[in-house]
Amino acid sequence: MKSIIQAILCVIVLCVTTSSIAANVQEKAITTAENIKFMLTSKNKSIALIQDGIDKINENCCEDNFHNKIKVMEIKNNLEKCLSDKCYDKRFVLFISPPLKAIVLRQLGEIENLILENEKVKFENISIVKKAKDEKNLQKSKNEKNIEILKFSLKEMNDDNIKLKKTVDKMLSKYQKRITVLEKNNNELTDKFNKAYEMLSKNKRKKLDKILSEKIE
Repeated sequence: MKSIIQAILCVIVLCVTTSSIAANVQEKAITTAENIKFMLTSKNKSIALIQDGIDKINENCCEDNFHNKIKVMEIKNNLEKCLSDKCYDKRFVLFISPPLKAIVLRQLGEIENLILENEKVKFENISIVKKAKDEKNLQKSKNEKNIEILKFSLKEMNDDNIKLKKTVDKMLSKYQKRITVLEKNNNELTDKFNKAYEMLSKNKRKKLDKILSEKIE
């Protein structure tokens, strides 16, 4: 009985290990394919994408208390290093570890999300400062009799409100753009899936439908 249990346990461990290895191999294959695609990106397109990434970081990042500031700076340093080393000029597809060109072109996809995270921190910072200033101005206004000083305080509060509104509008605009891009990518993936699905035999479609229904449940 003991040997039977041991044999069953060995089979279970083997199945789990095999499944894990298969998943890792598949993930590695996808990453490698993406890296090859990045390496085949033309020189001019690579330069444009890299420079655009640097410009976005310079224009939008980062707040001093942004928790991912170091990560953004690392990406920026990689982008600048790629330009200075002319890594964008390389187009080989055989490599052991990902070349700098593949690394930076992959990191470009992270910039938009990081900028959005920073915008949220910027909004929170402005809100905190504005709240403190409003409380201070209101406290002053209670005992202030000089009409000109009162006008100035009200104007200052109004200017802060306008600044805060601009920050919110800018943040919402970026969120909307990001959502639009994600929706576009999702639609493209859906179209590709539908085309691939139509190419399957009836038997394979049934198997796939069963797998999908199990995933949904």
